[in-house]
Amino acid sequence: MISCILGSKDRFDKLKVIISSILDQYKTENIEPDIIVIDGGSKENVIEYLLSVSGVTLIQEGMLHGVTRAYNRGFRIAKYPFVTWLSDDQRLEPCFFKNAIAHIGELNENDFMGISMNNNDGAGFLIYRTATPVAICSKTLMKKVDFWSEDYITYSSDIDFCVKAIGLGGKLIMRKDVRIMHFMDVKDDVHKYNNSNIDDQRYCKSWNSKLGTYYSGAKRIYPNVRIIAKSGKELIIKIQNVWKNTSWCNIYTNSYFGLDYLSSMNVFIDDNVKCNSVVL
Repeated sequence: MISCILGSKDRFDKLKVIISSILDQYKTENIEPDIIVIDGGSKENVIEYLLSVSGVTLIQEGMLHGVTRAYNRGFRIAKYPFVTWLSDDQRLEPCFFKNAIAHIGELNENDFMGISMNNNDGAGFLIYRTATPVAICSKTLMKKVDFWSEDYITYSSDIDFCVKAIGLGGKLIMRKDVRIMHFMDVKDDVHKYNNSNIDDQRYCKSWNSKLGTYYSGAKRIYPNVRIIAKSGKELIIKIQNVWKNTSWCNIYTNSYFGLDYLSSMNVFIDDNVKCNSVVL
């Protein structure tokens, strides 16, 4: 039902944790494993381990060519109709597959399922409402948006995917009970290498418009955009136009017109918030 894609390089101990948690989930749901690992040039012991694990397909790139290229290679050969992208410093929480599969039929063709993630920083599980760094989506949707944009080598390609899906009329369906632990170490070599790229800044610049700066370092400052609409159809059209031009933002409007699911997409009903821009 769901193929798992992840990239890795020389993080053996963490890699064993994530793979073990994935295999446990497949076994619990009686599903044949489909784990695709794209390796960026790990030491021999890591490669030997990956080759020994039943259910793992190993793609050896030999060196770090970038996250986006690596994951796209995995997306293209995944055997199940749905895919999720993971990291080698994560662990699936109990009932990840069970809860995801229970609701996966609720996704329309351009929708994607957001995953709640705990970055092990004391903040608990994060609920992403507009764009998500980790999701489950159909292979059909991946093909429709032409996979991740390889213009972004390391970061932002996942968020760009979200924006492209929303531009097609899709939406993020957030599941609080589909959860991942994330044991991020900003000091390890792979993380430092990834951070040496400036993809986040380039991505923000490419989507920047009169709506102003929507991302500022770790503070994540989003612009507030007000939309004035007379019907649900008009509201959706205007929301999609805003997303096509800005990516992350908070949208404030006068009414949901019965489209209450918009509250999960950072669309709020409020006339008193100071906004950077008004879409008439």
